[in-house]
Order: sequence, then C-alpha cells, then structure tokens
Amino acid sequence: MRFVIFGNSGAGKTLLARALAARARLPILQLDSLVAVAVAGSTGEHEHRRPERAGALLEAFCARDEWIVEGRDGALVLAALRHRPELVLLNPGPAVCMQHCRAAAWEPHKYATSQAPREQLLQRLQAVADYYRGDGADSLRGHRAIFDGYGGPKRELQVPVRLHIADEIWPVRPVTGS
Repeated sequence: MRFVIFGNSGAGKTLLARALAARARLPILQLDSLVAVAVAGSTGEHEHRRPERAGALLEAFCARDEWIVEGRDGALVLAALRHRPELVLLNPGPAVCMQHCRAAAWEPHKYATSQAPREQLLQRLQAVADYYRGDGADSLRGHRAIFDGYGGPKRELQVPVRLHIADEIWPVRPVTGS
C-alpha cells in the first residue's frame, strides 16, 4: 500500500500517518522534514529552498514498494502522485486545525527547541487561516485542485482524525494461528 496524506497544518496528518504506519508497518516520509533537509544553509527560510533536492529525496523514498508520505507541500504531493498511491485529503476546518496547533506537542523535525512551537504559535495560527484564503499550491484551493484532478484512489476526511479513521483506511486484521 502507498498513501499520500495532505492538508492544512494541524489537520491531523502526522497522527493519521503514524496510526496507519503502526498497523501496516509502513515507512513514513514527512514532507516537512524533507523540505528542511533540502534547505540550503540553516536559516530555514523559503528563499533558500532547493526543490530539486527535495524532489530527488522524495523519488528515492517512493522507490519502495509500500510507504506513507504526509505533508502540506502541494508540489511534493503532486510529485508523489506519480506513484499512484491512495490520496487522503484531511480537511477538518479551521477551528479544528487551530485547536490542534494550540495543543501540538514538540516535533523535533520541525522545531529546534521544545519552546519553539509556543514561540511560533501565532505564525502557525496565521498559516492555518491563510490556508483557507490563499490560492497557491499549499492552500485549500491548491489542495482541492490536486485532489479533484487525481484519477487514482482518494478520499477526503472532514472530521477530526481519530484512530477509527485509520481503522477504516487500513483495518487491523486478526492474527490467525496455524
């Protein structure tokens, strides 16, 4: 199985990816980590992004038979769709995404220190709101265009991610003895 899970910050992408990975023993590629690796220098500013490096790293990961890719970067999501995964758009709405951002735990691949999420909370909440107003590849409009244009298996989830959603996508199969 191959999955691409995408949506707004705070939509539950990482939670769903981890739940699916635990059930199916699939490796996960978090696009935020991939973009961080592809950034030249240590500033992390988007002006220094090297999309060709991110694309090459993504292709190397997707050469596997089974995997999960999760993130917000529309260009990288499009690149992963070449491998015909199931596409999952998480769209629980701005209130849920903002609530999740406020409650988010520290993710070392995104933040240098455990205090950084709190220090950057206002920026994250603004990014969540901008997702619904913007029209770029990483906005809801951009994600909707990717989703609507994809001819492979896909689903949009508008409820907050809970483990039962992972059960629907990849049910736990009972272990049978011999």
